[in-house]
Amino acid sequence: MPEGVIKWFDHEEQHGLIEPDDDGDPIPFSLDAVQDYHSGERISAGQRVVYEIDDIDDEAVSVERLSPTGYG
Repeated sequence: MPEGVIKWFDHEEQHGLIEPDDDGDPIPFSLDAVQDYHSGERISAGQRVVYEIDDIDDEAVSVERLSPTGYG
C-alpha cells in the first residue's frame, strides 16, 4: 500500500489531502475513507498514513481506504 503524510485536514468539512511519499500530486480524501475513525482515531496534518486509491476516471483519483500509522 502507498504511504504518505496528511498535508491538511478540515474537521468541519471532513476532507483533506495526502502528500504521497512518491512525490506525486496530492490526493484528496474524505473522512469516510478513514479506517477505525469511529473507534476514536484522530486525523491531523503531519500524520503518516497508508492508503488505497480508487480510480474515478483517467484524470481523477480519490482515497478508498486510509489508515493512520503514527506521526511523521
